[in-house]
Amino acid sequence: MYVADPTDRIDAVFSRSLLNLGQDQASRLMLRRKGRGKYEIDGRQVTVSWQAEGASHELVVREDDIADGLPVPLDTYLAQASNVAIALAGRAGSPAVARIPKEKRLTFREAATDPATAAIDNLGNERSESMKIAVEQARIREQAAAAYEHTMRHNAAMAPGGMPIPSLVSL
Repeated sequence: MYVADPTDRIDAVFSRSLLNLGQDQASRLMLRRKGRGKYEIDGRQVTVSWQAEGASHELVVREDDIADGLPVPLDTYLAQASNVAIALAGRAGSPAVARIPKEKRLTFREAATDPATAAIDNLGNERSESMKIAVEQARIREQAAAAYEHTMRHNAAMAPGGMPIPSLVSL
Protein backbone atom coordinates (compact mmCIF):
# COMPACT_ATOMS: atom_id res chain seq x y z
CA MET A 1 0.00 0.00 0.00
CA TYR A 2 1.30 3.45 -0.90
CA VAL A 3 1.91 5.82 2.02
CA ALA A 4 3.11 9.36 1.32
CA ASP A 5 6.37 10.66 2.75
CA PRO A 6 5.55 14.16 4.07
CA THR A 7 9.27 15.06 4.22
CA ASP A 8 9.60 14.66 0.44
CA ARG A 9 8.07 17.64 -1.43
CA ILE A 10 7.62 15.65 -4.65
CA ASP A 11 5.88 12.85 -2.77
CA ALA A 12 3.61 15.29 -0.93
CA VAL A 13 2.44 16.76 -4.24
CA PHE A 14 2.17 13.24 -5.72
CA SER A 15 -0.11 12.29 -2.82
CA ARG A 16 -2.26 15.40 -3.39
CA SER A 17 -2.57 14.48 -7.07
CA LEU A 18 -3.89 11.07 -6.05
CA LEU A 19 -6.48 12.72 -3.81
CA ASN A 20 -7.52 14.99 -6.68
CA LEU A 21 -7.90 11.95 -8.91
CA GLY A 22 -10.59 10.57 -6.60
CA GLN A 23 -10.66 7.45 -4.48
CA ASP A 24 -12.34 5.20 -7.07
CA GLN A 25 -9.77 5.95 -9.76
CA ALA A 26 -6.76 6.15 -7.44
CA SER A 27 -7.64 2.82 -5.80
CA ARG A 28 -7.30 1.09 -9.18
CA LEU A 29 -3.62 1.99 -9.43
CA MET A 30 -0.86 -0.24 -8.08
CA LEU A 31 1.64 2.24 -6.64
CA ARG A 32 5.00 1.86 -4.99
CA ARG A 33 7.39 4.61 -3.99
CA LYS A 34 10.91 3.39 -4.65
CA GLY A 35 12.81 6.51 -3.62
CA ARG A 36 12.89 10.27 -4.05
CA GLY A 37 11.09 10.92 -7.36
CA LYS A 38 11.09 7.19 -8.29
CA TYR A 39 7.85 5.23 -8.45
CA GLU A 40 6.34 2.10 -9.87
CA ILE A 41 2.87 2.79 -11.27
CA ASP A 42 1.02 -0.30 -12.49
CA GLY A 43 4.28 -2.07 -13.21
CA ARG A 44 5.88 0.88 -15.03
CA GLN A 45 9.06 2.36 -13.61
CA VAL A 46 8.75 6.16 -13.69
CA THR A 47 10.62 9.25 -12.60
CA VAL A 48 8.65 12.21 -11.27
CA SER A 49 10.40 15.58 -11.35
CA TRP A 50 9.77 19.31 -11.38
CA GLN A 51 9.49 21.11 -14.70
CA ALA A 52 9.56 24.88 -14.91
CA GLU A 53 7.30 26.68 -17.37
CA GLY A 54 7.96 30.38 -17.01
CA ALA A 55 7.13 31.35 -13.45
CA SER A 56 5.19 28.15 -12.69
CA HIS A 57 6.43 24.70 -11.79
CA GLU A 58 4.64 21.40 -12.17
CA LEU A 59 5.43 17.76 -11.61
CA VAL A 60 5.94 15.68 -14.74
CA VAL A 61 6.34 11.94 -15.27
CA ARG A 62 8.77 10.15 -17.56
CA GLU A 63 8.64 6.38 -18.02
CA ASP A 64 12.15 5.10 -17.37
CA ASP A 65 12.14 2.51 -20.16
CA ILE A 66 11.25 5.03 -22.89
CA ALA A 67 14.45 6.88 -23.79
CA ASP A 68 12.91 9.65 -25.89
CA GLY A 69 9.62 9.88 -24.01
CA LEU A 70 8.18 13.30 -23.48
CA PRO A 71 7.35 14.40 -19.94
CA VAL A 72 3.66 14.13 -19.10
CA PRO A 73 2.04 16.27 -16.38
CA LEU A 74 1.57 14.14 -13.27
CA ASP A 75 -2.21 14.65 -13.06
CA THR A 76 -2.59 13.64 -16.73
CA TYR A 77 -0.38 10.57 -16.33
CA LEU A 78 -2.23 9.35 -13.23
CA ALA A 79 -5.62 9.85 -14.90
CA GLN A 80 -4.50 7.95 -18.01
CA ALA A 81 -2.99 5.09 -15.99
CA SER A 82 -6.15 4.86 -13.90
CA ASN A 83 -8.40 4.84 -16.97
CA VAL A 84 -6.35 2.01 -18.50
CA ALA A 85 -6.53 0.02 -15.23
CA ILE A 86 -10.30 0.53 -15.03
CA ALA A 87 -10.78 -0.43 -18.68
CA LEU A 88 -8.73 -3.61 -18.35
CA ALA A 89 -10.36 -4.66 -15.08
CA GLY A 90 -13.89 -3.69 -15.98
CA ARG A 91 -14.31 -5.08 -19.49
CA ALA A 92 -15.53 -8.64 -19.59
CA GLY A 93 -14.44 -8.78 -23.23
CA SER A 94 -10.79 -7.88 -22.58
CA PRO A 95 -8.34 -10.73 -23.17
CA ALA A 96 -7.81 -12.89 -20.11
CA VAL A 97 -4.05 -12.47 -20.42
CA ALA A 98 -4.44 -8.70 -19.99
CA ARG A 99 -6.15 -9.28 -16.63
CA ILE A 100 -3.34 -11.46 -15.25
CA PRO A 101 -0.41 -9.86 -13.37
CA LYS A 102 2.66 -9.72 -15.64
CA GLU A 103 4.74 -11.91 -13.33
CA LYS A 104 2.07 -14.65 -13.50
CA ARG A 105 1.77 -14.72 -17.31
CA LEU A 106 2.96 -17.62 -19.38
CA THR A 107 6.15 -16.83 -21.31
CA PHE A 108 8.05 -18.56 -24.11
CA ARG A 109 11.74 -18.79 -24.77
CA GLU A 110 13.08 -16.92 -27.78
CA ALA A 111 12.24 -18.69 -31.05
CA ALA A 112 15.80 -18.23 -32.39
CA THR A 113 17.12 -20.73 -29.82
CA ASP A 114 14.63 -23.39 -30.90
CA PRO A 115 16.20 -25.76 -33.53
CA ALA A 116 12.81 -26.42 -35.17
CA THR A 117 12.24 -22.70 -35.65
CA ALA A 118 15.77 -22.22 -36.95
CA ALA A 119 15.13 -24.90 -39.59
CA ILE A 120 11.91 -23.16 -40.66
CA ASP A 121 13.77 -19.85 -40.90
CA ASN A 122 16.16 -21.44 -43.38
CA LEU A 123 13.27 -22.15 -45.74
CA GLY A 124 12.73 -18.44 -46.43
CA ASN A 125 9.32 -18.20 -44.79
CA GLU A 126 10.55 -16.41 -41.68
CA ARG A 127 7.81 -13.81 -41.48
CA SER A 128 4.94 -16.19 -42.11
CA GLU A 129 6.25 -18.79 -39.70
CA SER A 130 6.97 -16.16 -37.05
CA MET A 131 3.37 -14.97 -37.27
CA LYS A 132 2.08 -18.53 -36.95
CA ILE A 133 4.22 -19.05 -33.88
CA ALA A 134 3.07 -15.74 -32.38
CA VAL A 135 -0.60 -16.61 -32.98
CA GLU A 136 -0.15 -20.03 -31.38
CA GLN A 137 1.67 -18.54 -28.40
CA ALA A 138 -1.09 -15.95 -27.95
CA ARG A 139 -3.71 -18.74 -28.01
CA ILE A 140 -1.78 -20.73 -25.39
CA ARG A 141 -1.28 -17.62 -23.22
CA GLU A 142 -5.02 -16.93 -23.36
CA GLN A 143 -5.76 -20.51 -22.27
CA ALA A 144 -3.22 -20.28 -19.44
CA ALA A 145 -4.69 -16.94 -18.30
CA ALA A 146 -8.22 -18.39 -18.29
CA ALA A 147 -7.00 -21.35 -16.22
CA TYR A 148 -5.25 -18.97 -13.81
CA GLU A 149 -8.44 -16.90 -13.37
CA HIS A 150 -10.48 -20.06 -12.84
CA THR A 151 -8.04 -21.20 -10.13
CA MET A 152 -8.14 -17.79 -8.44
CA ARG A 153 -11.97 -17.78 -8.45
CA HIS A 154 -12.02 -21.33 -7.09
CA ASN A 155 -9.56 -20.45 -4.30
CA ALA A 156 -11.58 -17.34 -3.41
CA ALA A 157 -14.74 -19.44 -3.18
CA MET A 158 -13.27 -21.74 -0.55
CA ALA A 159 -14.00 -21.01 3.10
CA PRO A 160 -11.15 -21.22 5.65
CA GLY A 161 -12.16 -24.79 6.57
CA GLY A 162 -11.91 -25.91 2.94
CA MET A 163 -15.67 -25.98 2.35
CA PRO A 164 -17.07 -24.03 -0.61
CA ILE A 165 -19.02 -20.88 0.18
CA PRO A 166 -22.38 -21.60 -1.50
CA SER A 167 -22.99 -18.08 -2.88
CA LEU A 168 -19.59 -17.94 -4.60
CA VAL A 169 -19.36 -21.46 -6.02
CA SER A 170 -21.50 -20.54 -9.05
CA LEU A 171 -18.95 -17.90 -10.17
